[in-house]
Amino acid sequence: MDLLSELKRKTGVSWDSDDDYLQGIIGRAKEWLQQKAGIELDFDQNYFAIFLLIERCFYVFNNAANEFEENYKRDILFLILSSAEADDDQI
Repeated sequence: MDLLSELKRKTGVSWDSDDDYLQGIIGRAKEWLQQKAGIELDFDQNYFAIFLLIERCFYVFNNAANEFEENYKRDILFLILSSAEADDDQI
């Protein structure tokens, strides 16, 4: 999945001049979600992680990052718990 294209679709950005800026948002959002989950997430196959990543990026793009955690509290908790369960399965 092309995360940049997904984010551009979500934000309505149709120009390419902000691609570096958006890639930076994606990178920081990946780190943020992985830190919350406590493990490295697969942003190619884990569609729930991709969903949260794009939503986090959307909030950051709209200068509302501080509201994301509150609005997606249950989803983040689910990601944390499912990630911990997947990590236990690998032991």
